[in-house]
Amino acid sequence: MIRQPFGGRCLEREILTWHYVFITINCRERRHIRQIKRERKIVVTLYKKIILFIVLLIFPLNLIAISVTRKAVDTTVDQMEMADHQLASTHMKELGIRMRAAISMLYYFSTDDTDCIQMMRQQSGEDYVKAKLQFFVKLQNWAYLADGADGYFYYLKKTNDELYYGTEGIPKPDSAVLCETVESIPLQRWSICTIDGMTCLVLVQDRKDTLYGCWINLDSISQNIISGMEYQSTDVSFTQSKMKMGKDRVGASFTEHGVTLTVSQDRREVLYNLAFESTLLYIVAIVYLAAVPVLCGYIYRFLLRPLKAVSKAASEIRQGDLEYRIKEKSSSPEYSEVFHAFNKMLDELKTNKIDYYQKEAERRKLELYNLRLQIRPHFLVNVISLIYTLAQRQETDAVQEALLYLSDYFRYMFRGNNETEPFKQEEEVIRGYGKIANYRYRNRLALCFDITPEIDKVRIPPLLLHNFVENTVKHGICQGKVLHVQIRGRYKEGIVIFEIQDDGIGMDSQTLEHTREIFSGKPDLSYGNEHIGLRYCYRRLTAVFGETASITVQSEQDVGTCFTICFPYEIGGDDDEPADCK
Repeated sequence: MIRQPFGGRCLEREILTWHYVFITINCRERRHIRQIKRERKIVVTLYKKIILFIVLLIFPLNLIAISVTRKAVDTTVDQMEMADHQLASTHMKELGIRMRAAISMLYYFSTDDTDCIQMMRQQSGEDYVKAKLQFFVKLQNWAYLADGADGYFYYLKKTNDELYYGTEGIPKPDSAVLCETVESIPLQRWSICTIDGMTCLVLVQDRKDTLYGCWINLDSISQNIISGMEYQSTDVSFTQSKMKMGKDRVGASFTEHGVTLTVSQDRREVLYNLAFESTLLYIVAIVYLAAVPVLCGYIYRFLLRPLKAVSKAASEIRQGDLEYRIKEKSSSPEYSEVFHAFNKMLDELKTNKIDYYQKEAERRKLELYNLRLQIRPHFLVNVISLIYTLAQRQETDAVQEALLYLSDYFRYMFRGNNETEPFKQEEEVIRGYGKIANYRYRNRLALCFDITPEIDKVRIPPLLLHNFVENTVKHGICQGKVLHVQIRGRYKEGIVIFEIQDDGIGMDSQTLEHTREIFSGKPDLSYGNEHIGLRYCYRRLTAVFGETASITVQSEQDVGTCFTICFPYEIGGDDDEPADCK
């Protein structure tokens, strides 16, 4: 009874100890389980890659082996049909040219040749015989020179006489058989018929009791086609209607002037050489299936594992860990070189990154500052000269206005060396320039602003619009006329658009073209310091807003000029220091 309280405390302590041990073991098991899951996930991913490579490299070969015969047959048949179609179209186009040439020759003889017309009158006598002989000589010469029909005929019904000419070297039908056949042939169109055992294309025309026309030996064309083919079963046929080709034949047809040429071969002869190729492809597919285990091991060792190391390194770099390095060694010299180059690149990147950004920012800042300074000397000289002139005239109010404007101008130009300033401050400086310009040009300048409310807080490079207004006044004002300059600003789909338009003297075509070349960004050294202000304005705009910014110009001589400036919308704060120092 005395030890029971102590024993109770020991039991409670022991229970708490075992509970802590159980929690510790449970946490370790959970971490171990998570690690196993990650490893299994990596293994599953690798196996997926291996299976993907097997599917991409092996399975298509088996499909090819299964369907190779069918595809090879279809490909061979298609190629044969294309070749036959090309062959048929070539010969039929040549035949069409010959048909048209023959028709033209017959038409010319029957309408314009005096000997032919005299012969077709069929008036017996010396004139008829003379005309017939002279026409035969002409027909012979023309048929020799022109690539037309193979032969020509004239059947004179009144005199029961005939004139027949056939090209030498070309088989020709008997003249008597031809004259008997032509009477049954339809007139005024080409017809295919068999004359004296030969297949001919015949054209018959009738005029003043005279049957005349021409013929083309189709058998000679067929023999030429067959002699150029490698298949013994090649068949060539001419028909006046398309004919269906049997399943045991492969070929194509082509139609010209109502005549269809069909070239075909025996299907079995065309596909004779495919048996060996299909057997070879089956053997290759079996060899690839046997090499699957070797291929899987090779892919994992030389491709997947190094890629996994590169992928992990890229992931670490994306997360900002520039201290990460690839420590894995690859058995492939190509990947070893990649790992070494990757680690070396990270070392150099870490060393040079900060210095590069600092130097680039400083260079860009200095470039913008220099551009700003290079634009202004000519303008400042003019203002100082104006102040001197006003002082000589003893116009004290104007001198005060000019000096206050010059003070505001310098304050705005050098305030903080900012890349951009709010447009409202730019507008105040432009209005001040308008007053000074009117002192100089005797109130011959009228400035007008048309600005939408969205533009008030837009930030622009200092004195950018001011430079264009100054350029407009300098080159647009003329004696005895008020120059109206309108400055419009609007916002459209994320883009700020400023237009500076005047009704001054404008530009000629050469000056306009050169100005557009300046705003296109092309380097131009041929003009020296001419238009240097416009070039620097364009460079400042693109340096601040990038290639999305642009400047365009439209001008017509004696009508006016309009500059259009576009750049992305950028809003400044309300706490900018005012440019006015009055």
